[in-house]
Amino acid sequence: MVGAEAVAQVFLDETQLSHVSELAAINPGWATSQFVRVGNPHCVTLVERVSALPDNTQMQQPGLFEALRAIAFAPPAGGGRPCVAGVNLQWAARQPGNRVIARVFERGEGPTASSGTSASAVACAAWRVGWVECGEVDVVMPGGIAPVRLHTHGTTLLSVSLFGVAQPQA
Repeated sequence: MVGAEAVAQVFLDETQLSHVSELAAINPGWATSQFVRVGNPHCVTLVERVSALPDNTQMQQPGLFEALRAIAFAPPAGGGRPCVAGVNLQWAARQPGNRVIARVFERGEGPTASSGTSASAVACAAWRVGWVECGEVDVVMPGGIAPVRLHTHGTTLLSVSLFGVAQPQA
């Protein structure tokens, strides 16, 4: 979907943040999420500290991988909850300026070092909760920094785009 129809569907829940009980059961610090649609469904879990982010090595461990797969993957590999077709999972922690640290667990794949749609979803969710302002947002993932640009008008998100070149972390 493109244009006004796509923008109107960026946030799956226009009114409030969500509590995904399956994520909170894994880690009580993962209790607040924002669902975002950027071409496909994303569940961005907002955490208070960078230390609350899972790292890719942790997410590959059998216990955590299986628990996240049950949430992210569509049946029969996953449980189809909270989204029947599966959902990309992200975790985001606020940083100074227009910067967010993120981790990604993709539906059908698992832990991922970087993802453009995930970076876009994280930037949108961070804007939605007031962590970042419109304009350039740096989304920092293990695979590098994805530059995202948010265009807004008042309290309306008009568009989100990746721009420039992703930069490896130093």
